Amino acid sequence: MKDEDASEAIERAQKQIQAHEKEFERRFADKRGKITAGDDLAPGVLIMVKVFLAVKRRIQPGDKMAGRHGNQGVGLQTWCRSRTCRTWPRARPWTSC
Repeated sequence: MKDEDASEAIERAQKQIQAHEKEFERRFADKRGKITAGDDLAPGVLIMVKVFLAVKRRIQPGDKMAGRHGNQGVGLQTWCRSRTCRTWPRARPWTSC
């Protein structure tokens, strides 16, 4: 009785050890592949960031806009390029809208 229980416990432990060993081998192979795989980046480039623009639309009054430095505001008035500021000296109308 004791020998059968002990042998079953040993077999379960061996199966568990083999399962852990296979998992370790798989993880090691994945990490080795990532390290040895060549990068498609040019020399001197650390990372590549891709930005996809979903919809390109014209701005309208009330749209929020953010500048390069994080400043954010609401657009109050849109200007068509055919308009001109009459108060500026030597003002000329812009060519296209």
